[in-house]
Amino acid sequence: MNMMMVPLRVYMTAFTLCTVAYVIFSLSLSNPTNLPTSTDPIIDESMYGVQAHCFNQAGNITQTVTIRSWRHHKGKDVAYLESPVLKIHHKDGSSWEISSQKGQGFHKAHRKLDKLLLSDEVTIQRFGPAVDSWELKTDLLWFIPTLSTAFTQALVTVVSPEVKMQALGMRADLKHHSIKFLNHVNTSYAKPTI
Repeated sequence: MNMMMVPLRVYMTAFTLCTVAYVIFSLSLSNPTNLPTSTDPIIDESMYGVQAHCFNQAGNITQTVTIRSWRHHKGKDVAYLESPVLKIHHKDGSSWEISSQKGQGFHKAHRKLDKLLLSDEVTIQRFGPAVDSWELKTDLLWFIPTLSTAFTQALVTVVSPEVKMQALGMRADLKHHSIKFLNHVNTSYAKPTI
């Protein structure tokens, strides 16, 4: 019986040495950028399914923010947002909705967001009684929550059943329901049916 244990011990030792040598050799060939470093940002907040509301002094909702995910790195003044949707509510029952695939929220010392940079399929819509159906689309949009203003220098496209408009740049005062197109405005109208 002792004769069988000696070869097994030798085999196990050889196998262990080969495994250790393989791991060391593999690590020496791997790309060092895949290894974590002390300079990698540390996530100090990560949330999923976030919904937040802002209220006026009378207790009425003025803004709603819904975000699929929120990630903040320690010591940074920016949070990374996935699928943010912002709604600005008005007394007359109408609302504005701004959505995108990605966003960055800028703040100071974990306070309210000062500004948002939305990107990737940004869409602005207005809803409510006696509101015509239309969409404004762009690739990049800044939004200032305290002022309910939005602006971009990127190409914007407005589409409704009757009109298609394109412009380079836009400023919107969503509190007062006004949008100003900045440059190279081009409009086409649907042909009337006779």
